[in-house]
Amino acid sequence: MLSTHFFSDLDFKFKDNFDAETEVELFEGVRDIAESYYFYFDTGRVMSGSRGLALTKKAIIWQNFWSDLTGSAKRVTFDNISSVTLVHEIDLQSIGGWRLILNKDENEDEDNEIALSQVPAENVELFASALVYFINRASGANLRLQVPEETRAVLDKTFKEMHPKANYWISF
Repeated sequence: MLSTHFFSDLDFKFKDNFDAETEVELFEGVRDIAESYYFYFDTGRVMSGSRGLALTKKAIIWQNFWSDLTGSAKRVTFDNISSVTLVHEIDLQSIGGWRLILNKDENEDEDNEIALSQVPAENVELFASALVYFINRASGANLRLQVPEETRAVLDKTFKEMHPKANYWISF
């Protein structure tokens, strides 16, 4: 799904794109050494390779801009994910405002928030859905992407701006 034309402008790395040196250096100290990366998306706008998110067979690993200021990368195993929520909030932590929150109802702090910088608004829901799909396939879970009403309103507005002649009977 992530290799479709919707994401052709984004720089993804898939399992076959990793060399041994990159595997060792990327999220060093957080990734379980026995795990290989299946997917990596660099969200760094200034220094490539400094932030982003990765999927292994057992976990999601990420580092946001504000993680650089407060600590290191974060890792959550798929077995410890009970919900994935897509939110849109404009602030200094996420350029563009798009974030995924893992276990939103259980964790009100920002430890489990993944910035989706560089993912265009018109494709952010598809991107988030693809991540949830991977988590479900890898872990046998049955998670669904949660989208709060205020975030749905931003997504609908983006869709209507992109397709001004679309009939408004289309419902999500």
